[in-house]
Amino acid sequence: MAWWGLIILGITAVFTSRRSTPAPLATSAVAGFAPFVHGRMHGVTVAWVGLLFFL
Repeated sequence: MAWWGLIILGITAVFTSRRSTPAPLATSAVAGFAPFVHGRMHGVTVAWVGLLFFL
């Protein structure tokens, strides 16, 4: 559950941060390690990569 909180906090920081680099990098690190935390977290990584392409 805490992992989802980190992802949502990171996504919120991406959209509200005035600096463009730290928030996406930190959220990318969290989303990149998500599949190692739980086997069903691959969707989080795929969704984050899709959001980065959208941005």
